[in-house]
Amino acid sequence: MYQQARLPSYRARLLLIMLIYSLIQLSIVVVTSYWYVSDSEYQDKGERALDVARVVAKLPDVVSAVERRDSANLQPLAEELRRTMGASFIVVGDVDGIRLAHPKSERIGKPMVGGDNHAALVLGQEYVSQAKGSLGVSVRGKVPVKDQQGQIIGIVSVGYLLEKIDVQLQPYLHFMVLLVMAVLSLNMLIGWWLAQRIKDTLLGFEPEQMTRLYAELQATLNTIREGVIAINREGIITNVNANAIRLLGKDLQGKSINPVGLPLRDWLPDSDMAELLDQPQAQSDVELLLNGHLVIANRVPMKDQQQNFIGMVSSFRRKDEITLLTKQLSQIKAHSEALRVQNHEHSN
Repeated sequence: MYQQARLPSYRARLLLIMLIYSLIQLSIVVVTSYWYVSDSEYQDKGERALDVARVVAKLPDVVSAVERRDSANLQPLAEELRRTMGASFIVVGDVDGIRLAHPKSERIGKPMVGGDNHAALVLGQEYVSQAKGSLGVSVRGKVPVKDQQGQIIGIVSVGYLLEKIDVQLQPYLHFMVLLVMAVLSLNMLIGWWLAQRIKDTLLGFEPEQMTRLYAELQATLNTIREGVIAINREGIITNVNANAIRLLGKDLQGKSINPVGLPLRDWLPDSDMAELLDQPQAQSDVELLLNGHLVIANRVPMKDQQQNFIGMVSSFRRKDEITLLTKQLSQIKAHSEALRVQNHEHSN
């Protein structure tokens, strides 16, 4: 009997491999998906911020207040628009980048932070930027404020804080984590079932043990003097030892051709073993003429653990070898009897 392997069992190794493989795949999927969704959300918020900034920059009340640098009227108007639009902040500055409206009133009159106002105040461009301001890192839309003559008199900055966007993405991340756990659990169950099926198929042995058993089987078959041929239910040769090829004269110039995988009828047309597949039964000491050689054969049906018929195995030797062995045995017996009689007479 084989002792328990010191290495982890095949089932444990298979489960571990499936777990690591699934974890790597799912990690890549989750990270990629989250990056894609968050990037799309950042772009969407940026476009929304730019649209809001365009609307605010064109409001007559805003333009008038910027021209007069009237923070007293501009501040409540900007806050009302911020709450209505759902933005994290709406900051309005003059042509020098000095705040005229800000969610925190104590910061009015101070320079705008972020260093991304030049394209709007100098070049008159409308754009989306991502920078760290006084409220934190945000994605924001920048639009210049122009008077009736088209001169740049200020800037409107509407933004959404990234930390708030990330909070909005938390449910999606939680869903992805739960999905990963569910997939890992499913893979573990499938791996356990698959490992059990494989182990049952291997009669409870580990793959290393089956490899050793197969090597021992082949060595055993090649050391016995009888020829051995095994076929499956379809009549295909599944195993044959070297002596079977030699006894049947199938080796050409000392080189034997492995017939495993060939139909028995094609490789050995004289054999009737394939005919026993329809009504399998054991046969003993059957005299046959195979490939011009007279042999004595034994046939035994093969069955699996559920006693299902899976094929036939036949062992045989040449009749002339058996006859020679019988003669030799008879001579030995005769010589032994003669010695016994001689010894008896000598004793008398």
